[in-house]
Amino acid sequence: MNQIMDELTVDWAMHVAEAELHAALPRRWVHCMGVARRAAALGQISGENADLLVAAATLHDVGYAPRLATTGFHPLDGARFLRDEHGADERLVRLVANHVGSPLTGRPMEMFSYR
Repeated sequence: MNQIMDELTVDWAMHVAEAELHAALPRRWVHCMGVARRAAALGQISGENADLLVAAATLHDVGYAPRLATTGFHPLDGARFLRDEHGADERLVRLVANHVGSPLTGRPMEMFSYR
């Protein structure tokens, strides 16, 4: 991605996360903003993917939004939302889908396939 597109991606991610979480789940919104700040602080070491990391951090819990929670597994619900409603970059979708990282969540992730 180029720098302008990256900055737009971060702004877009902030807008989407705010629209889905701010009113419905304010504590979750604050948590996501904190994770995004931490990701931004890692920008120097994450190089050209810094803005992708910040966007994923911003959106990592969007699947908790009541209107999006269809499977009860927030990484999957969030990733499907980003893919289906926003046509988000595949890398961003996959980061959101796999952000939990526990071996216990590996099996449910098999239900997710990027199309």
